[in-house]
Amino acid sequence: MQESSEDCMDLGLGDSIGSMSKSAEAVYLLRLKAGHRLSDSAVNDVMSATTELILNKCKVLTSRLRESGVLTDSLETEICSSLTVFNGLETSYKQEQFYKKHFSLVKPVAAKLGLRQIMQKNEGNCVCVSKAVFGYYVPFLNQLTALLSMPEVYRSVLYPPTGTQHLMTDVTDGYAFDSPLPQNHLLFSLYSDDFEVVNPIGTHRKTHKITVFYWSLLNIPPQFRHKMHVIQLAAIARSTYVKQFGCDALLNDLCSAFTALKEGVELEICGHGKVTYTGSLVLVLADTLAAQFLGGFKESVGPAIKPCRTCEINKSTLQDVFFAHELQLRDESEHRNRMNFLSKLKSKKAFSYWSRKWGVKTYSALSKIPDFELTSGLLHDPMHVILEGISRYELNAMLRVFVLQKKYFSLKFLNDQIMSFPFNFGRKDRPVVLDRGALERGSTMCQTAASMLTLLVHLPFLVGDVIPVGDANWQNFLRLLQVISLSLSPVASPRTINSLTQLIASHNFNYQKLYPEEPYPPKFHYLVHFPTQIAAYGPLRMQSCIRYEAKNGFFKQKRWHNFVNIAKSLAWHHQRWMCLNMLDNMGKRSEVFLYSGDEVGEGTMVSTDSLDISRFSPHDIPPEALKTSRMCVNGIEYAAGCVLLLSYHDVPEFVILNCIFVMETVKVMSCQKLLITNFDCHRNSFLVSLSEESALCMFADLVYKWPQIAYTIGDVLHVMLYNCDDVWVL
Repeated sequence: MQESSEDCMDLGLGDSIGSMSKSAEAVYLLRLKAGHRLSDSAVNDVMSATTELILNKCKVLTSRLRESGVLTDSLETEICSSLTVFNGLETSYKQEQFYKKHFSLVKPVAAKLGLRQIMQKNEGNCVCVSKAVFGYYVPFLNQLTALLSMPEVYRSVLYPPTGTQHLMTDVTDGYAFDSPLPQNHLLFSLYSDDFEVVNPIGTHRKTHKITVFYWSLLNIPPQFRHKMHVIQLAAIARSTYVKQFGCDALLNDLCSAFTALKEGVELEICGHGKVTYTGSLVLVLADTLAAQFLGGFKESVGPAIKPCRTCEINKSTLQDVFFAHELQLRDESEHRNRMNFLSKLKSKKAFSYWSRKWGVKTYSALSKIPDFELTSGLLHDPMHVILEGISRYELNAMLRVFVLQKKYFSLKFLNDQIMSFPFNFGRKDRPVVLDRGALERGSTMCQTAASMLTLLVHLPFLVGDVIPVGDANWQNFLRLLQVISLSLSPVASPRTINSLTQLIASHNFNYQKLYPEEPYPPKFHYLVHFPTQIAAYGPLRMQSCIRYEAKNGFFKQKRWHNFVNIAKSLAWHHQRWMCLNMLDNMGKRSEVFLYSGDEVGEGTMVSTDSLDISRFSPHDIPPEALKTSRMCVNGIEYAAGCVLLLSYHDVPEFVILNCIFVMETVKVMSCQKLLITNFDCHRNSFLVSLSEESALCMFADLVYKWPQIAYTIGDVLHVMLYNCDDVWVL
């Protein structure tokens, strides 16, 4: 529901103390239910206990004031009446009505998906009856209005950030956005996935499998865009219903909204009145099955003759093509003609033949969205393609060779290294030890995507010493490691595209040569499209599903007991939680919805007279600065001893951080420059040593703001390039 100007006044912006108190009380209850996941009965108990506590405190206060002679009867009556707690919020229904009216809670809406035949007892007999099944969607324009009413989001759209001159940092830096965007034009991404709302075992797996759709506003700066409370819910339903009846009814509101946004939609933005916005869907992210399903392609790419949704390559030539310029891309109009042709076929045999030949299955619900191309907008995700695909195949094959055939090391040796290694990078996602099943062909390695990344990055430091220099299997793994580095980097440039093109071609060719008995699934081919995808839509890090996968975990945090209409329960729980994140403690619009500020560690105050900060003008330098060894900016942690990349032209320039000086909003890093003595091809890292030259670096001037991967092995410091636009190619 779009807000009116009166609703904005109810958000604690008026002069009424009672109204402000009521909003604060409502936020208090909302935090209990949505933030701490309490049940309705638990919230009622807390509400009763809180009311009784406040009234008892009020009685004690008034009795003391009366004894002192300060309190009159009329004043006592006025105080007691003003301290009425939770008035009008006594029931769940009243609370929901208040949230909707004053906090812009956007309620999920039921969407009828179809009729399901079930057996039901009737007078002792079992009869077959039809029962309607529902999914739930969140009205898109209403939720968009609530999101744009957040001050930080509104400013992000009004004043888009400017990128660097030579680096691509966002989707709008690709050639798909060559022309400047109109003012107030909104860009969106869509994501779809299946997940289990519980973690069952055995025969109960997939009993409560849920299909979910999220959307993100791409106008939000990339460092804030993928926070869990910034990713919005579009629709949700049981997976069995979606598979049986499709997702047209679920996504009808979304598609209609994009149709309206093409011409322009007037939204009532709190604090700014009516503002007209246009918008478009830019890209869709999903794993292979979901992406194929959404685009109308054949979900199981194995039997399809044309297994790629981006190009027309045949399955028989999948292993022979290593460069994107050798491929014929799918044509959008031809794909839509194929969908229409298949939808009109009456013969199952003819449908099966053409579906398998074209790799196309059915009509796509997204085809109703204006200007969205199914053949180019369904991107290949580096998380699913590499971390949950190719890397598992190659690591599994390589470990079998190293452990069972060449016997470089044992599985116990690798596990001991994993257990004892000090994982500074990725310490929150430490890899788990591998059992004997990890060496079996087709093993999933029992690692999450994040822990798999940590394992891959650290493998040169874990087992590099026991692998002979020049081993062909190891060299190809290092190529994969470099592909991963470029594919997950938040920055890109033309040299990223060139390096990645060559690395992918070399890696895929050598993989087949080294492991001829291993499978070569279509995900190896999807790698070939990565360089072109970067050129069109910017760094692949901005096109990764890893944060959306983390969002699925939100629904598992609450313990569910009733699964009769679990999709509705999940949708309501999410919308209450989203509403809570948009408010401060008093019920006003949160000023820190996107970013709550930098975190600075403890330190000491020092005089700035001794600091040689020539780049500042004198009036910008305060008399004192906080000297600290740690800070966190935009989720990136900096601590004394971390290695930073200052520049990367012909040779990278590294510095090691000594301390940080914080002067009001300015942050200056005191560093010591590092000398590169060699490049260790075997470990894919630079060997560096300390120089006598120091350097002061302004944090705002850093081009590569991410610490590099650095470990001391023996007495030598090794630095592996990460989060940059190129790698040191072997």
